[in-house]
Amino acid sequence: MQVVDDVDLAVVGAGPQALTLLSYIAEHQPGLLSRTVVFDPDDWLARWHRQFATYRIPMLRSGCVHHPHPDPYALIRFARERGRSEEFRGSIGRPDTRLFADFCGHLIGEYGLGALRVAERVRDLHPLTGGGAHLVTRAGTWRATRVVLASNPVRPVTPTWLGDARARYPGEAGLVHSGQWVEGMADGADAVVVGGGLTAAQIVANQAAAGGHVTWLTRARLRERDLDVEAPWLGSELRRFHAARDAGARLAMAQRARGGGSIPADDLEMLRPLLADGRVTHLQGAVDRVKRTETRWRVSLRHQGTTRVTEAAHVVCATGSRAHTRSESLLRRCRAQVPVRRVRGMPVLDRDLAWPGTSVHLMGPLAVVGLGPACRTIIGARIAAERLLHAWGVDDAPQQYPWPGGELGS
Repeated sequence: MQVVDDVDLAVVGAGPQALTLLSYIAEHQPGLLSRTVVFDPDDWLARWHRQFATYRIPMLRSGCVHHPHPDPYALIRFARERGRSEEFRGSIGRPDTRLFADFCGHLIGEYGLGALRVAERVRDLHPLTGGGAHLVTRAGTWRATRVVLASNPVRPVTPTWLGDARARYPGEAGLVHSGQWVEGMADGADAVVVGGGLTAAQIVANQAAAGGHVTWLTRARLRERDLDVEAPWLGSELRRFHAARDAGARLAMAQRARGGGSIPADDLEMLRPLLADGRVTHLQGAVDRVKRTETRWRVSLRHQGTTRVTEAAHVVCATGSRAHTRSESLLRRCRAQVPVRRVRGMPVLDRDLAWPGTSVHLMGPLAVVGLGPACRTIIGARIAAERLLHAWGVDDAPQQYPWPGGELGS
């Protein structure tokens, strides 16, 4: 196998998780950057920017101290120096989307991360006996001492009613999962939006703003919560999580901590006028079935023993996404060569977030058993970056979040 280059670190993905890791490296082990490559066919944060544009997200769901730089106050300083401190909102200082994007762009430029990106998709990953790995792209093969998968291997959660309707009416327009929602879909037509989380709320607001009436269906009452994961999960609750020696117990704790859908207070406040003047109708219950008429979708909703029917041109299912080891195709050879214990599809990783027996480390949703319920977020990326740097011998790397005290039991 002809090798294009030898590197110390290969990072797969150029999203927020990768940016956080490389920002920590730039601040605490800058020499490593010269021996690092980042594989992604898209530019830095391209997918992140597309998602924010698609849903017209005005501000992040995180506080002013949660961002890719290891110094919690770096974003506040960045804003103050540019006269943009008013772009923090609410009680936790949620940054405006544009401010956060500019800050990330500043980090990418300051650290020279653009030059590290190889505009290729990694097609195969071979863990090597004795350490290291080969990464295969269309352009050739790279050999890396360490690999970090900083991708986002999740699949949409598809309720039974959505799968049934797709099978019954193949190719019919207007029935989509929120993961298929693209910029410009908010066309002013009537819509039914299913889901009680922030993505559902953003689609509801956009569709109503475009002039259409929206029927918003949720299983329970709208739940207000500023962060994806409550603040104690960055301290005392995270210590309790790490104290659990059983992987199944940890995963259950993480799932309970995330709970169902919730919406920050600021976003709910922006929706109240739409609910008050009738542009949005909120209904509670579970979708029973979806049928197609000549030009519209008919949705049957069950609630407390009664059935209610509503119709619309669009039905959008905003029921989230789920991670599974099989969702990450680059782990195929790891699974075959070094089988590991899994809990409901989640791998039990080493303390340094490595797939046991390899030099392949994971960040993001597949590292939930090692990182806790914040694993998908910027906070989770910060926790992972701390763990990785210390595992790689960077003694002055920060330790702002609790770590596990020992290995998981069998």
